[in-house]
Amino acid sequence: MKKPAPAAAPQTPHTLLLLLLLILIFPAKAVAQLSFSGEAVLGVTVLPAWPYDSRRFDSPVNPGGTADLQDLSLDYGLDARLAGGDGKADFRFRLIFAPAELPQVLRAHAGWRIRDGFWLRLGRQSLLTGYGYGWNPMDFANPLKDPADPAQELQGVDALSVLASPGSFFTMKLTGIYRPQDFSAGIDYEDLQAALELTLALPAFELKLTGFYDYDEHEGEDAYVPAAGAGLMLDIAGIGVYAEAALQKGSRIYSPQFAVPGRETGWLFSGLAGLQYVFISETSVTAEFFFNGEGLGRTERELYANRLKALDVYFPDWLSVYRPGYFARTYLLVDLRQPVYVWNLEAGLACILSPDSGALSVLPSLSFDITGALTVNLSYSGLFSLKEDEVDEARLAPAPHSLRCEARYSY
Repeated sequence: MKKPAPAAAPQTPHTLLLLLLLILIFPAKAVAQLSFSGEAVLGVTVLPAWPYDSRRFDSPVNPGGTADLQDLSLDYGLDARLAGGDGKADFRFRLIFAPAELPQVLRAHAGWRIRDGFWLRLGRQSLLTGYGYGWNPMDFANPLKDPADPAQELQGVDALSVLASPGSFFTMKLTGIYRPQDFSAGIDYEDLQAALELTLALPAFELKLTGFYDYDEHEGEDAYVPAAGAGLMLDIAGIGVYAEAALQKGSRIYSPQFAVPGRETGWLFSGLAGLQYVFISETSVTAEFFFNGEGLGRTERELYANRLKALDVYFPDWLSVYRPGYFARTYLLVDLRQPVYVWNLEAGLACILSPDSGALSVLPSLSFDITGALTVNLSYSGLFSLKEDEVDEARLAPAPHSLRCEARYSY
């Protein structure tokens, strides 16, 4: 299911300086081979609510209608992409324009081949991605993926990467990441992070190891570091089988066990296993199980709901704990896709179930290919509670149901 372009994050001065630097140092020969593409999006979202009254969108995570949700909203945006290269250098730039928002730079990086099998890449890039469809527990650098919209591209991180491929089967990437809290205050060592990715690629088999670290003056200050992950993907008689595992020191979310927002600092394990298969009819099936070591158990979810009820002011630290698809401990995802060529459409149905909390997401969709460049997408998103006595995503959601129609034009 497609969603509107993500909300833009404020662009810090160091990002603008990085873009200027890339433009100045990118080889002129490679610039001549740049290509421009993108998408224009126009969408309408409807949030049906009952009973229909002034408090229809009030919920524990939207107290007093803080989010200012509307029954019907119109959105539009532009996704612009610039790419090029000549074998010795490459360049990628991707920018999202949305109404009433600053432009969001998703990608802005240049790469140089120092010698065969050795590349240097500078700029905003995607790092440590894994094999999962709905979740990637071994990805410690990028923002969390939305399992309800796995195809949505996430904003990268500003980094310098060294990529070495000493053989045809092995690749090593070492990355330094820069995430300042306030660029004008100067650079501190605490703003620097390091990541390592090792990949072994063989016929019908791939293995990936990742590591992530940054310096904290106080334990748990940035949380979840050090962290290490492992993933594998293999083909068994045409069935794609994959798995990921992650071990991290501390959590990225606040724990309701603390009266004042604080994070767990112990070791946490997360894991994922999945498979993909395409039938002769071209029906594709993806099934995943995700164990979320940062999720909340039943007691913690009840305590969290009580914390929200006790709030008499808007408290974003507590509200940020609510993350559909990451709120509980365990999740199951099944995604079905079927192309219907005679009508130039694709039908899809995704279901996400949390066995421990009883939350169920149902996400049917239809995508119509109008001209090849123009597509129209219709989708529904519904959150339901299957257990009466559980605190789950559906009971906390301000708008558990939504309908969306969007047109996308590719150029």
